[in-house]
Amino acid sequence: MGTRFVSLLGSALLLAGAASCKNAASAEQCTQSMNNILDIEFATAGAKADSPELKADIAKQKKAAAEAKMTEYMDACKNKTPRRIVECTIAAKTAEQLAACDETK
Repeated sequence: MGTRFVSLLGSALLLAGAASCKNAASAEQCTQSMNNILDIEFATAGAKADSPELKADIAKQKKAAAEAKMTEYMDACKNKTPRRIVECTIAAKTAEQLAACDETK
């Protein structure tokens, strides 16, 4: 799951190009974006919380993934990615919709 997660983060943000200050996403938007990407990634990988134990385990895995990439992701999101792409990643409901955010020029 980690490689795909990194790939989604890279696809959604790092290829977006430099954003001007007035077009930059807020820290809150970047956090929402990262959380949504994680939710989509885990759902795409088939992670289902069928029990309280599994729900806790999935939450733990999401937290670890977020912590591993948080600094890099937040920097790219706030400083290098146009807000419209960040908003697209927040609105995405599927991996396909998330991937299409790259095509939002």
